[in-house]
Amino acid sequence: MKIKFKTDDELLKQHWPPVPAKDMLPSWYTGLQGPKQSYKFDENAVRNIRACVPVDDLLNSGYILRAGYENRIQEKLVNFVPQMTIVKAGATEEKYKQREPGTSFVKTEQEMGLHSSNPVNVYFNPECPAKMQDKKSPANYFKFTLDWSIITPPGYSCLIMQPYYFFRTDINIMPAIIDTDKFNEKIPVVGFMSGTDTEVRFVAGDPVLQVIPFKRDTWESEIGSSNILKRSKFYLYNIYQRMFHTPKEFK
Repeated sequence: MKIKFKTDDELLKQHWPPVPAKDMLPSWYTGLQGPKQSYKFDENAVRNIRACVPVDDLLNSGYILRAGYENRIQEKLVNFVPQMTIVKAGATEEKYKQREPGTSFVKTEQEMGLHSSNPVNVYFNPECPAKMQDKKSPANYFKFTLDWSIITPPGYSCLIMQPYYFFRTDINIMPAIIDTDKFNEKIPVVGFMSGTDTEVRFVAGDPVLQVIPFKRDTWESEIGSSNILKRSKFYLYNIYQRMFHTPKEFK
């Protein structure tokens, strides 16, 4: 199957294209010792999170969309009412249009500096009343778009989520499923500031979203029992990988 990422921004395509998630793993994760296929008799098996195959599958699934320009999200009180603004380095919609055929791309001063990256929508807490322990007041929600659209084959959707294992605590992007075989607009990012800081930033190249394509299907639940786990007693280590795991590929 083939997934397509489209943008009208040539510099974004050149410098910060989407990458397979396996090519952008958290450094703390790659720094851990991975499990072996076999161990010596007096050697302990690896017990850190790299030995968890389901976690490894999630980390390596799909693609990472990165920030193409620095984004600064700020929340402050104005007349005791929480307000939120977003500024973005770089861009207006026409920033890299050629002024004349055959000429180089031209930027205005505004295009090279910081300016409001509207349309930016702010939703107030009652519309989705999440509670955060670190914040004295309930969160408001922001919405902006990345400069990428996604096209999948008919019948395929995408799970859009914050790359969880980067453990970013200052911001929380809300996951969603988009039918990308039909919706080919720029991908929206909806979230809230989850820490105590009044400003957070996405620097160019920072991972923003993990995109995991999947095939839509109709499901029907059935309740039963199984003794399949009893077979796990035959193995000392790597039980899940030996008995249940199916490799997955994203290129």
